[in-house]
Amino acid sequence: FWHVGSGLPWDWRTGPSDSSERGHLEEMLKGLPNNTLIPADAGFVGYDFWSQVLKAGHHFLIRVGANVRLLKHLGYARQHAYTVYLWPDSAAKKHKPPLVLRLITVHDGRQPMSLVTDLSKNQLSDRQAVEIYKARWGIELFFRTFKQTFGCRKLRSHAADNATWELDWSLIGLLCVCLWGELEL
Repeated sequence: FWHVGSGLPWDWRTGPSDSSERGHLEEMLKGLPNNTLIPADAGFVGYDFWSQVLKAGHHFLIRVGANVRLLKHLGYARQHAYTVYLWPDSAAKKHKPPLVLRLITVHDGRQPMSLVTDLSKNQLSDRQAVEIYKARWGIELFFRTFKQTFGCRKLRSHAADNATWELDWSLIGLLCVCLWGELEL
């Protein structure tokens, strides 16, 4: 997890190259402050995953594409032009309720992009949602800093256990440098 407001890492997990980012995120849910807004890319979609985020007391703002089938006009909640539902057949068969969501369509000049959130317009305006989602890209800059500026593109350890320690301590070192920079600014 990367804190959008401060630009600093909040929490992280390490694992083998085939480990699941979603699995790591699910592990970190319980360590987040209540009502955390989780902005994420299109890899973090799905009824079960979003239900788990909501059950943990958090909110989400996630980009969706054609791989997510959103429904309209179910009449399950107060209807607005931006109200959509995620209710896959598997959830409906188990008598689970649909997830009532808000669809935000953003035009970046090239093509429209769709974001969904569980928050109302009163809780998160469209403009705030777009700003937060754009700021989410700061994590990519952090990774670039870690790999290039901090010189951690390749770890120097030869043993797997040592590589894990090297990675964690390198992240802690970069966190300290970034925190010091934030304080100086």
